[in-house]
Amino acid sequence: MEYFLLEEDNKLQNKLKLNFENKDFEKEEAFIINLKTDKYTQFQDYIVGKNIFTYYFCVSEKFYEIISSYEDFNIVPFFVTDVENKIQKPYFKIDIEEIDCIEEKTNQTNKNVTLYKDKIKDKYIFKIKYNTIEKLAISIHLAENLLKSLPYGINLIPVEIM
Repeated sequence: MEYFLLEEDNKLQNKLKLNFENKDFEKEEAFIINLKTDKYTQFQDYIVGKNIFTYYFCVSEKFYEIISSYEDFNIVPFFVTDVENKIQKPYFKIDIEEIDCIEEKTNQTNKNVTLYKDKIKDKYIFKIKYNTIEKLAISIHLAENLLKSLPYGINLIPVEIM
């Protein structure tokens, strides 16, 4: 099976920016994030953030509905709210299982990641860690279904399988 690294599209000019230093991200219950948006704010389907040593993977409701049919994982819903402009968008902080399946290389980048096939065991979505970076990896089946939904603000980087 083929796999891809899931990344945010950094080419978006006015993407939604969340403050991951907010203590609410550490909670295991639903919360609200109040922020100011404008008419050009782009609400992407996938957001990754880091607070010191912890990575947070957040997905839109549309994105969540697709990936939840493939794997079981813990979620914490939160609502991005702009009271002034009367906007409220649901997002989900997802906690995906980490699998130690990456071939360690010197000078490892997103462009040269290699995964061990026997350690993945046909998982559709999982977290990998290399150097000090965490990423989500998804199978081609999940990637195809995500792309059918016309996701906004994601990049898929192919990885090598050994």
